[in-house]
Formats: sequence, C-alpha cells, structure tokens
Amino acid sequence: NRPSGVESATASSWIAQSKPIWFTEIGCAAIDKGTNQPNVFVDPKSAESTVPYYSGAQSDTQIQLPL
Repeated sequence: NRPSGVESATASSWIAQSKPIWFTEIGCAAIDKGTNQPNVFVDPKSAESTVPYYSGAQSDTQIQLPL
C-alpha cells in the first residue's frame, strides 16, 4: 500500500487470489456493418487488421448508441 506515494508501514488486508476477475467485451467496431463481424477491428498497427464483411470502412457512430 502506498498512500501519497510512500510505502505504508503496515500491510493492507488484501489477500492474493481472493476474488475472481472476469474480462468481458461487449460491442463492435464503430464502422458501417460492424455487427456483421463484431470480432474484427481496423488497426493499422496490426497484421490482423480488417473490416467486417460488406463494410465500406466508413465511420458509423450511431451503431454505438445505447437503445
């Protein structure tokens, strides 16, 4: 524990592996037809960069709006 950047003299009550951690991802790329393949994204730094099927690679911000 480091309050104000200084190591505390006493240990915290945290116990290692005391709670499970779940990583989840919900959504799709903000691109037209992003729901056709929600697991693909445009990333110029990645060798796996691609656009969804039938997409024109145009930005679509409305696809991210909640219902």
